[in-house]
Amino acid sequence: MSEKKWMVRIGLVVILAGAGLFQFHLKRRPLVPRLISFNNDTRTMALSEIPKLPPGKRAEIALALVQFQNNPDARIRKNALYSLRQLGEPKPEVLDFCVRALSDSDPSVRGEALTALARFGDAAIPSLVAVLGTANGETLEGAMRILGGMEGRCVPALTALLKDPFAKGRGPAVRVLGRIGKPAKGTAPLLKGLLASGDPDLRLDAAEALQGLNMLPKGSAAALTADLLGARDSYKDGNAPRPRLARLLEKIDPRRRTLVDLGFDLKQKNAAIRYRAAYVISEMNPPNLGALEILVDSLEDPDVNVAARSLVALTRIGLDKTERLRRVAYPRMRSAARRAQAAKIDGFDDIVQPALKNLN
Repeated sequence: MSEKKWMVRIGLVVILAGAGLFQFHLKRRPLVPRLISFNNDTRTMALSEIPKLPPGKRAEIALALVQFQNNPDARIRKNALYSLRQLGEPKPEVLDFCVRALSDSDPSVRGEALTALARFGDAAIPSLVAVLGTANGETLEGAMRILGGMEGRCVPALTALLKDPFAKGRGPAVRVLGRIGKPAKGTAPLLKGLLASGDPDLRLDAAEALQGLNMLPKGSAAALTADLLGARDSYKDGNAPRPRLARLLEKIDPRRRTLVDLGFDLKQKNAAIRYRAAYVISEMNPPNLGALEILVDSLEDPDVNVAARSLVALTRIGLDKTERLRRVAYPRMRSAARRAQAAKIDGFDDIVQPALKNLN
């Protein structure tokens, strides 16, 4: 054999031996630092060792990874959560880390926390149900999303929460039952009882859940209409009570929705009917230029919420389109804007004021 071939063989042996020594060296390093490593090869090799770990060692590794929940580097927090998911040890400390991570500032960490909690399944139910009464924002929404995807498995825990009249988190629990749908039909009697609650938000949650189950009692529209008149409106939060009630009433008490019919409704004595018409027009996509004149008329509505909705609808159509009506429209628009500002309707100024400033 030529000297060149020998050199090639020796080189291959050295490379293979080096690779083997490198892997041996990696395996001798502690597992936890490798599980959160930024090096993909290192982390992949560490993850491959997890199936071989005895249960006691898995629990030990899981508790060690929990210590990284406050690490300033999002990559480390994410890698720790991913490793915890692979370990499959839903200890209380692990579940607490995952729940807290639902509100992490980094979206990749939040996503990994959601995936981990969904992977833990039934073991995570008590922690997630507890979150319903203590959290808000993304943490609450994340918990609701996971529970809603568990179908009927979390219904008993949610039912127990609803039966306690002093428990926090009853509203989110009801919304989860609404998301679950058919497997939650057995809770209908409990939900119907909540329609008489003294809490209007809880009544709305129960009505939406029952409507989703096709079990909302006939005649509920009258009580929901009364609730709409006292409900908070918002142009930032589509889940504010008044828009939700308007959407729900459109489903259970539909009205004709041609522009002629909407114009007719905007002149009704019932402020709830007028608001519903203004809401429907304000949500049209694309905006309907044909609604221009009926909206200008409703700017003087005695109910500030109707007037504000009408102005928002005009803004979405384009206030410049009112040029031919400027003598009548402009003073009404500014008057409606002042009334809405005085009422402090959430998000109104953000939509309307920039457009009003552009008017001559």
